[in-house]
Amino acid sequence: MSTRSIAQSARNQPVRLRRYSGSTLVNLRYRKIQKLVAIFFLLLLTEGVFRKWLLNGIQQPLLFIRDPILLWIYIEYARVPRSKMPNWAVAWGAAALLFILLTAVQATLILTPALVFMLGLRSYIAYVPLAFIIAEVFDEFALGRFVKLSLMCSLPVAVLVAGQFFSPVGSPINKGLIDGTRGIFLVADGIVRPYGPFTFVLGQSTYASMMVAFVLIAWEKRSVYKIGMALLVSATVAVTVMGALSGARTFFGGAILVVLAYLLASLSGGRPTQGLSRIIFVVLLSAVFFFTFIVIFPTSFSAMSSRQVQAEHAEGSTLARGLSMFTQVGQSISSAPPFGHGIGAGSNAGAFISSGGTAGDWTLGEYEWPRIVQELGPFAGILFIAFRVGLSALLALKAFHANRRARDPAALTLFGFSGYLLLTAQVVGQNQMLSFCWLTVGITMAFANCAHPESHSNARGGIHGQIRP
Repeated sequence: MSTRSIAQSARNQPVRLRRYSGSTLVNLRYRKIQKLVAIFFLLLLTEGVFRKWLLNGIQQPLLFIRDPILLWIYIEYARVPRSKMPNWAVAWGAAALLFILLTAVQATLILTPALVFMLGLRSYIAYVPLAFIIAEVFDEFALGRFVKLSLMCSLPVAVLVAGQFFSPVGSPINKGLIDGTRGIFLVADGIVRPYGPFTFVLGQSTYASMMVAFVLIAWEKRSVYKIGMALLVSATVAVTVMGALSGARTFFGGAILVVLAYLLASLSGGRPTQGLSRIIFVVLLSAVFFFTFIVIFPTSFSAMSSRQVQAEHAEGSTLARGLSMFTQVGQSISSAPPFGHGIGAGSNAGAFISSGGTAGDWTLGEYEWPRIVQELGPFAGILFIAFRVGLSALLALKAFHANRRARDPAALTLFGFSGYLLLTAQVVGQNQMLSFCWLTVGITMAFANCAHPESHSNARGGIHGQIRP
C-alpha cells in the first residue's frame, strides 16, 4: 500500500487512535513518562498557588517544584531499552559539556556566587531534553489526554482571573509573593493585570495565548480525541474570558501568532472547502472574542486602550519595542566581555542572589537575545542564539510538512505559540517561560510525528514503535 493510501486510511478512521506497538516494558516506560509530563504541566499551573497562598513561608525553594518531576522523567527515559542513544541526546551531551567548560572559565574570571552559575546551567541546558523526550514517547492517545487536560484546567484558571480582575488591588486573591500591593502590575488605576495562578503576569498571559492554540486544536480534532461538546464550549468561553481580561499585550501578540499559524495551515493543507470552513470558524470565534472584550467587559477594553496609548508614549510603538530586541544584539556584541558576565547573571534570580537578596530586576537587559550575549560572551552567545533560530526553523518545517502531508493543522497551529517562545521569549531568564517553551516544543513535535502514520513503521534506535523526534 502506498504512503498516500496509508495516510488516507488513517484519516478515514477518526476515532481509532494509533498506539505504539512495542514491547510491554517499553510501553510501560512510555506511559509512565506521559503521566509524569501531565504532572509537570499541573505543577506549572499550581506553582504560584503554592508560593503565593498555601506555602508562602517557603516560596523561594518552591521555584524548583517541577525539577524533581523533570529528573524522574529523565530517569524513566534512561531506563527504556535501546540499542544506542538517540542522535539528539548525543548532541545535547556535547553541548552541555561545552556549557560546563564555559561556566568553569567564567567562575575563574568573575566574582559571582556559585548558585548563580548553577541556575544559569539549569536554564540553558537542563530542560532541553524534555522536548525531545515528549516528541518520542507521546502517541495520539497521550496527545488526546493532554489536550483534554489542558481544556479542563482552563476552567478554574478563568474563574480565578475574573475574580482577580474585578477585585480590589489589595484583595487576598491578588496577593503576590510578598504582602502588600508593591510590585503588582496594573492595567489602569485600581485595575489589576491578573496573575492567575502564576507568580507573575507574564505566566498568565503566556498560558492564555497557549490555550488559544489548544482550543483551536480541540475543535479541529474533537471527534478524534472524543472531546465532549460541553467541555469544548466551556473551555472556549474560559479562554475568551482570560484573553479579554488579560490586560496584557503579550496575550494579544501571542494569540495573533497562533491564529495566523492556524490560517496558514488552513490555506496550505487540506481541500479548499475545508480551508474555507476553517477561516469562517476563525472569523466567528474572533467576533465572539471582540464582542466579549468590548461589550461584555467594557472596563477591560477601556483600560487596555488607555494602557496602550500610555505605553506608546513611554516606549514607542509595540512593533518598535519588539524589534528593539534584535537591534540591541549588536550593542551587546560590542560591549560584552569575551567570556560574558556569567551564565545566569542577567536573570531576575541571578540578580537577586548576586545582590544578597536586595534586588531582582534585569541587570543585563530585559530582552532575551542581548542578555544571552551579555551572559555568555559574544561568541558563545551568538552560537546559542543560532541554535534556537535553527531549531525554530526545523520545528516550523516539521509542522508545515505534517500539515501538507496529513492535512493535520495541529502541529502548525501550536507552532504559532511554541515557535515564538523558542525563538525570542525569556526562556533562559524566566522560570515559567522555561517550562512553557520546552513543554510545548515537545508537544508540537509530537503532533507532527503523529500526523505521519507511516512513521510508526520507520522507527530507529532499537525501540519498537518509536517515533523519531
